[in-house]
Amino acid sequence: MVTRTSILLGVFVICSYAVTIVKAGILDRRIYNKSFTGGKEDSPINHDLGPPDHLDAVKFERDGDANVEFLQEIFLGEEKHHFKNAKSREEQLEELKVIFEKANLNKDYGIDEHELHLWIMKMVGDHMQQSIEDSRRKYAYIRGNSPAEAIDYATFETAFLDLLRKTNATENYRFTNDYMAARLETVKQEWQKADLSSDGKLNEKEFLLFQHPEMSNLTLLNSVKEFLEERDYDDNGKLDEKEFVFGFPVGDIVINDYMDGDILLRDKIIQFRKYIDADDDGFLDFDELKVYMDPFSSVNARNDAHEMMFYVDGNEDGELSWDEVVDASEFLTGTKLYDASSYFHSEL
Repeated sequence: MVTRTSILLGVFVICSYAVTIVKAGILDRRIYNKSFTGGKEDSPINHDLGPPDHLDAVKFERDGDANVEFLQEIFLGEEKHHFKNAKSREEQLEELKVIFEKANLNKDYGIDEHELHLWIMKMVGDHMQQSIEDSRRKYAYIRGNSPAEAIDYATFETAFLDLLRKTNATENYRFTNDYMAARLETVKQEWQKADLSSDGKLNEKEFLLFQHPEMSNLTLLNSVKEFLEERDYDDNGKLDEKEFVFGFPVGDIVINDYMDGDILLRDKIIQFRKYIDADDDGFLDFDELKVYMDPFSSVNARNDAHEMMFYVDGNEDGELSWDEVVDASEFLTGTKLYDASSYFHSEL
C-alpha cells in the first residue's frame, strides 16, 4: 500500500532541486475561474473535474504508454502554451528565444548539458507545483462550504456531472450522455485507486494522487515492474545490455559492434553504461531501473539532458547554440523532427 511518504516522494525531490516556483499558469488560471480542463489544450475532454488523461512532463502516460511529447514538454514547460498560440514562424522563434535565454544560465555562447539538466529539473518542478495547485483548486471547488475533511464519491460525481451539463448548456451539447457515462466509469476507477484508506472518500492528499498518479511511488513501481518483465528474457530479475538495448532476444551478438552502427542503439548503450548501470556490473536491477524511470529524479533529468543533447547538438561541441536550437526547433516544439524522439521513446 502507498504511504503518505510515497505520495509526497516527488514533492520532496523537486523541492530540493527546483530553482523557482512557477507563477500561476494557464491551468491554474482556468481552475481559479472555475473553467477546468481534463487534458491537453487540444483534448476533447474540457471543463472536466476528473483527472487529466495526458500527464505533462513525465515519460509514461496514465495507461503506461510512452509520452511522445515528453522532451518537448520538459524543454518548453509552461511556455509551450504561448508557443502553440504564436501565429507566425517569427513569433514562434521569439518564444523559443525566451526559453533559450532562460535555460542559458551563464549567458554565454550556448546551453551545455549541465545547464540543460538544471533547466529540465526546473521544468519538472514547475509541472509538479502546477499540478499541486491544480488539484488544490479543484478540491476546494468540489468541497465548497462543507466542513467535512474529505470528499465522498457521491459529492464528486454530482459536481463532475453538474459541470459537464453546464458546459453542454452553453457549448451546443458537446458531451453526449454516452460520453459522460464512459468518462465517469473511467474516473471512478481512478478514484478507487487513489482511495488509499478504502473508505470511499478522498482527503486532499489522496485527491492529488487521483488527479496526478505520476506523483505516486506505486505508479513508478508498477511501471518499473512491467518494463523489467517485458525485457527480462532469461528471467534472472535484471537486464543485461542486450535486453535493455534491443528489448527482444537477439541471440549471440557482440554489443560493442553496435557502438559504431545505428546512432540510436549506440546512444542506448551509452546510457546503459554511463548513466543507468550505477554499480557498473553489466546489469540493471530493479533499483537502478527505478531511478532511470522516476520522472522526478535528478539522475533521470541528467539522462534526459543527455538525450536532448544527442538530438540537437549538431556539431557535437557539447553546447546547444541558438542556431542549433533554431535548426532543431521542429523537434523541440513537437512537429516533424519530433518523429525521431517518438521512435526513440517507443523503443524504450
